[in-house]
Amino acid sequence: MPWSDPLSAPITLHDGRVLKTLNDAAQLFLRLSETIQRHDWNQYAAELLIDAAKSGKAGDIRAATMQVQRALGREGML
Repeated sequence: MPWSDPLSAPITLHDGRVLKTLNDAAQLFLRLSETIQRHDWNQYAAELLIDAAKSGKAGDIRAATMQVQRALGREGML
């Protein structure tokens, strides 16, 4: 699985961290509390990240990147 594939665009968090790869985004979600991980938008983002890592297709990576941005926005991290 190409977890090292880049996101369609880097995502800069409020605290200055920058997510550049599928792995960066996945690791961030894994570090969130279980309560936050259970939010539907975060679970969907995680599913899309896994799909993107499995396929390596640009469309899947783009979909994952967009959902990660939505999810982190809902969590107030952007």
